Amino acid sequence: MKTCFIITAYIEGDLSTFVSSYCPDHIICADGGYELAVSSGIVPDLVIGDSDSGNMQGISGGSTRFIRFQKEKDESDTFLCVKHAIGLGFDEIIIIGGVGGRFDHTASNIQTLAHFAGAAKRIAIVDGKNYITALENSKIVLLKEDYSYVSIF
Repeated sequence: MKTCFIITAYIEGDLSTFVSSYCPDHIICADGGYELAVSSGIVPDLVIGDSDSGNMQGISGGSTRFIRFQKEKDESDTFLCVKHAIGLGFDEIIIIGGVGGRFDHTASNIQTLAHFAGAAKRIAIVDGKNYITALENSKIVLLKEDYSYVSIF
């Protein structure tokens, strides 16, 4: 599977641990996720956003490309990142972070999972405390781990 990571502006846990353990093929940062990536020594392939949670103005990222949007739009930065990743043909999309912090961002990111559930073989939100996924006409196998909780909605 071709894997794309999307790094958000809020992450519970150590970003560099996630990236090194999965070895993604492509990394996209959603707006302020760029600053988190750079501070962790990660050079993303692409940054998509409107600069409301990060400073993308006047930044030259070397090999990093930037796609800027107006702040007045109908989709969240994370939604736009997932849409772009699917357009590039990635069949596994892992959103790093995006839960906790602002509730409106958390709700929007879970809605994004539901919206794109049928467009990718695997789409999930992962952080230091959570693994969240949405399924459409598919199945998942969960392995028992000590001190793990499972909630199904």
